[in-house]
Amino acid sequence: MIATPGRSVLAARTNASSITTTPSQLADDLPERAPGTAIRLLATGDLLGTIIPLPATYGIGGSVHGVAQLLDQERERGAALWLDSGDLTVGGRLSLWGGNTLDDIASLPIAASAVGNHDLDEGTANLAQSAAQLSFPVLCSDREIGLPGHAVIETEAGAVGVVGITHPKLEAFSSAPGLPSDWLDRIHSNIEALRQAGARWILALLHDGVTWWPFADSFRPIQSRSNYLERVCAPWARSVDVVLSGHTLAAWTGSLHGVPAGQAHAMAGSVLPVDLLEPGGAVVHSPVRVPSVQPPRPTPASIAIQAAGRKVVGHSAKTWLSRPHAQHYLPTLLADAIRSATKADAAFVPSSQLFTQAPIDGTVAALLEGPVTELDIHRLLPFPANDILIVELLPGEFQRLVSYHDENADPANTDADILWWNWARLPAGVSRKVVDPTTVAINSFFLPLFASWLQRDPTTHNAGIDARQAIVEIFQR
Repeated sequence: MIATPGRSVLAARTNASSITTTPSQLADDLPERAPGTAIRLLATGDLLGTIIPLPATYGIGGSVHGVAQLLDQERERGAALWLDSGDLTVGGRLSLWGGNTLDDIASLPIAASAVGNHDLDEGTANLAQSAAQLSFPVLCSDREIGLPGHAVIETEAGAVGVVGITHPKLEAFSSAPGLPSDWLDRIHSNIEALRQAGARWILALLHDGVTWWPFADSFRPIQSRSNYLERVCAPWARSVDVVLSGHTLAAWTGSLHGVPAGQAHAMAGSVLPVDLLEPGGAVVHSPVRVPSVQPPRPTPASIAIQAAGRKVVGHSAKTWLSRPHAQHYLPTLLADAIRSATKADAAFVPSSQLFTQAPIDGTVAALLEGPVTELDIHRLLPFPANDILIVELLPGEFQRLVSYHDENADPANTDADILWWNWARLPAGVSRKVVDPTTVAINSFFLPLFASWLQRDPTTHNAGIDARQAIVEIFQR
């Protein structure tokens, strides 16, 4: 049996009045400060260990050191802070050298960060231990994971209060404990503590974000809607002055319950400038491109990443993209690779499995034409565990599985915005050699979600090969 969507996709048409667009062309320069600005914020989210600039479909991307450079520029104008909404690192690039990039992040001039799901890739205890080595607080107000819920940041213009709020379904895709029954009281008590401490402005760093999707035309902008995010923020938004969100990788600006809000592109693709005004209020500007700045000195992580970028493992005659109607669809390439390597009847790759770049042009993952490097493979499959499993299926189950995924991933299905796994509104990658497969190959980390969709614990077998090896073999033929 396949779990059913909350409502038919045909009945859940998008409300046009809720849609906003994000320009595909970002400004290269920071905007002038709004009149009455006391402090300029530079907001980021989902940095995902982007310590060196990496290739993307729109050129070379930004880096955390590029954000630091922009902060230096802002500090020449006056008070400025760098705040982040979570996912400082991703557990996957650690597979290149056996450690995450928090050592590289630790020296950055970030003022505070919220907890993101990938910050917990190595467990809550590890995060608490790592956070103690950072020069800035990592905040979590809504559940207990051994970290503070708020911080007061003193500036020459006054005290800024920051509260960290995690994704409401964080326990579904990380090692975090479930949301406690008093989660809202926890958030409000942290906000009240900031007021008692004399904070002149109170900011929420939220590790959740807007629903977005690209147009079929790669030169047109991303569209997004904030309906789901409005519901997430409803219980507490009016208690803060600004909401800085993230998690869903694309940029957005707007308001939530009348409160200025926005998020930057992931992976240091952009920063979001926000001006805190005197005596109160805020102005959220459009996102600004982050410059491609190399680390000031080599580190074990940057050396390993650069070495992997020089190690050629194959060649691609085409550019493969995760975007609608791509001539060469990247999730299908991965599905073909793992089916071919395992001889299963079919393979299935959910669209949310792949994210290699900030979706500035609407493309969230890409493998570019030309030499394929070890780094390219690790960017496609960033998590340490990539074993392929063969799952036994019942008659008709595979097509129902594909339909369930794609009906929910359809941007028109507003009811599906609430699904925690559904941030990438793109079709699944599918490969099959028979009409009704009885076995399907999947990545092992996908099994818990896969089983929940089937609503049963399926019989599985380890294929004896990992997904990285399978896709390398495709490019060595």
